Amino acid sequence: MPSWRNWGLSLLVIFLLLFLPGCAQGGGNSQAGASSAESLGSAVVEGEIPLPPPARSLKGKAPAQPPAKFQLKSASTKDIALDLTLGADTMEYSLAAGWNTISFPFNALKSITGLNYYLYYWDGSQYQMVDPANAVKIDCQKGYWAYSDEAATILVKGHFPSSHLNPILHQGWNLFAYPKTQALGESSLTYNGESKTIADAISAGWIGSRIIYYQDGAWRFLSCNNGSLQQGPGYWLWSQVEGAVFNPAPPNPAADQVINQAITALRQNQEDDFVQLCGTTVVQSSGRELFALLTAEERNSFAQALEQATVIYQSPEDEGYRREYRFVLEFRGERSEGVITLEKDANGNWKITHM
Repeated sequence: MPSWRNWGLSLLVIFLLLFLPGCAQGGGNSQAGASSAESLGSAVVEGEIPLPPPARSLKGKAPAQPPAKFQLKSASTKDIALDLTLGADTMEYSLAAGWNTISFPFNALKSITGLNYYLYYWDGSQYQMVDPANAVKIDCQKGYWAYSDEAATILVKGHFPSSHLNPILHQGWNLFAYPKTQALGESSLTYNGESKTIADAISAGWIGSRIIYYQDGAWRFLSCNNGSLQQGPGYWLWSQVEGAVFNPAPPNPAADQVINQAITALRQNQEDDFVQLCGTTVVQSSGRELFALLTAEERNSFAQALEQATVIYQSPEDEGYRREYRFVLEFRGERSEGVITLEKDANGNWKITHM
């Protein structure tokens, strides 16, 4: 039987939760919204969309309360209509009064002006708080909750607007950024070395069937089968798997096979096989030099990096046939990023043309 002391502690906790909502600030556990698997129309969607804590003001104002719990019946499929202008190194768009889910389409940020509250991001288990004055600490692959007392304009300065970010999904709810404006049918997901269209990823149980966002004081959703994402908003998506990667290009088994053949050649010390995959004399020469300079262990590290490569670009068919993969390589104590490019030759075969 519980002791009176334990009952007293329980009552104290209940009192604090009910009557002191402003005491919870950044970095603590989130409050949760109601969103069941059944109401979202997907068997893999579980749990509840985590709501941010009360927004902490940078101007000494009282914390602003979280948005309403998510309910599908109150959501709509209204198209996103952010007033957004993206320049060479700046982004300017209008926030609605209240809460907004936003993101920043840059490789890295320099500064943010126009925000009077902290930003909040979901790290998979709790919310973390970021001072917008420390823009360099903002992860441009994440989505953020931003609060504004009234309609306001944000000016963001960053390094190189990027369509080359590949959001990585963790198991559970993800609040993420998407690097470009694109129909979801034109993108794909890669998990454990296998790429699938978004529709096939839903059928395989990798992800839920709806992408959710918050705009103009209301929850809204997109169908993963036929919706479109764009730069600027922050999006919620449930993932049943850990480590799936968004690619802003459709699956391409023929090009991916060339990458897999290059991986095999590197691991099995098959220099001639590797060179045959190269489509120009310059790259063929680089391929032979690669085998001459690298040890077997270093070639294996390169193969491992290619295994984890993510697609960052594929040209439309009416503009030619080109596909780019980005990889991260740990080489001789240093970490570096590289791009390997494949193009179709005159016979319609994919070849390595840059690495």
